[in-house]
Formats: sequence, structure tokens, C-alpha cells
Amino acid sequence: MKYYDVIIAGAGPAGLTAAIYAARSGLETLLIEKMICGGQPAIARRVENYPGFESIDGWELTRSFYSQAIANGTEIKEDEEVLNVYKSEEFKVVETGENRYLTGAVIIASGGSPAKLKVPGEEEYLRKGAHYCAQCAGYAYQDKKVAVIGGGDSALTAAYFMGDIAEKVYLIARSAELRGEKVLVDKVNRKRNIEIFLKEEVGSFSGDGNRMNRIVLKSGRELEADAGFIYIGFVPNSGMVDVDKNSEGYMAVDLNMKTSEKGIFACGNVIRRNAQIVSSAGEGAIAALSARHYLKTEK
Repeated sequence: MKYYDVIIAGAGPAGLTAAIYAARSGLETLLIEKMICGGQPAIARRVENYPGFESIDGWELTRSFYSQAIANGTEIKEDEEVLNVYKSEEFKVVETGENRYLTGAVIIASGGSPAKLKVPGEEEYLRKGAHYCAQCAGYAYQDKKVAVIGGGDSALTAAYFMGDIAEKVYLIARSAELRGEKVLVDKVNRKRNIEIFLKEEVGSFSGDGNRMNRIVLKSGRELEADAGFIYIGFVPNSGMVDVDKNSEGYMAVDLNMKTSEKGIFACGNVIRRNAQIVSSAGEGAIAALSARHYLKTEK
């Protein structure tokens, strides 16, 4: 098994920033990402709340993170998923579907997966109308009627995005008011083809078996819709390592991003909900600096 000073699981803003700081500290750094580097922000059409940029394409922003990590000496493996992390004598072992690695410290920045509504029809019409990414599937619904489910920043961003593509957008939120940033709420309210339903919940997705064509709300109201984009939060990808977690599965860390297991650190969406790009990047930097301190003084 090849040895690395630090291995980072996940290459969103938290993991990429951790890689930059770890590599610049002189640590032999491996960054493992199960898909493509960049995380959720990479698919954002515009990012407007990252300091230094009034507005920037999400892919462009995260590519700059990626390029900086490479330039500082990080080794990156994409399309490889960390499945298990455990202690073996004085080292940690990181297992993926393809390889096993030895390391002195691990940083978990594996983010989360979209939370599911768990209503009838959601699984039946997955990718046949039910989606978790408007930027990925939205263009297939040009001039159609669609719904976005959720009331936070991600849902508002998706609704605004779909407002430029679809004939009609239903924004369905169970809260009494939209919970996103005021600038996003104002944009959505100004979009004439977005209709907002507050204090409503989806009861089911319906269709003809091949395609979804209707959403039934728990209130009994039915909406004609060819697609439903679900943005009700994330479930943390925290199952690969045995450390303390809260009741929702988020890893518990201290201010230095240390978990309950020595030499294992965590940052970003795997430690708390609604992490922002800027906060995730800051946590990634702290995790890397803490890992460096651990390797030099505690290991």
C-alpha cells in the first residue's frame, strides 16, 4: 500500500481547499473524489456570494480551486470513492473500490447526497420527471410546466434557473415563508412565470408509468407538471468512518475540525447543513492546518 501524509475524501470547496493548504505545507497529499472535482458548486450557473467575485460561473470558480491544488503538488484521483477508513497500528487505512492506501491523517470532506421526499412516485419517476438537479436535467423541460420543491437557497436558485427555461414553475415550500437569501427571494418574486405555494407539501408524483405528468399536494391540490426538482436538503456522506456523529449523521468536530478519532478531521457539508462555499473553504483550510500540526506533534 502506498503511503501519503494526508488523504482527503471529497473534492468540493472544502476538500480542494484542504488539499491546497496541505500540499503547501509540504505534506504528500492525495485527494480522492468519487465523481468530478468541484462538488455541488461546480454545476451552479452563477455564484454571487463568494468574496472577490460579483458573479462567477460555478464551474470556473471550482476549476480555479482545482488548478491551485494541482499546482501545489496535490495528487488527485477522480471516479474513485472512499468506502472505508480505519486505524491499523500507527497509520490509517483508506479503502476505495479500487485501492487501499496508508496515511498519517485523513480529512473527510465528502459532502452529502440529496435528501428524498419519500413519497409515492418519487422512485418510480426518478429521472423520468423526478430530479435532484435542475442545472443537470432542466434543459430537457424547455417550455414545459415544472415544479421545484423546497424553500431554501438551493430551491430558489433552481426555481429562478428554471424560470428561464420552462413555461411555468411552481415553487412548493412547506414553510410559511421562503427561507433563502433576500436577494434570491426578490429575484424569484419578480419572475412572472414562477408561482409560489407556501405551507404546502408534496404528497405524490403521478404519471402514465413512463413519464411524470402531475404532482399531488397533501392538501389535495393537483398540479400539472412534467418535472419536479427536489431541494429539501442533504444527507451527510459520513458512513465510511466510525466517529462521533449527531442524530442527523453529521460528524461532530471541534473548532479545529478534529473528530472523536485522533488523526481524522472533517469539514464542509459532512459536518453541518447549509454549508456555504466560503465557510467550507475556511473549514478545509483549518482541517489541513490541524492535520499538519497533528502529524508534526501528536502522531
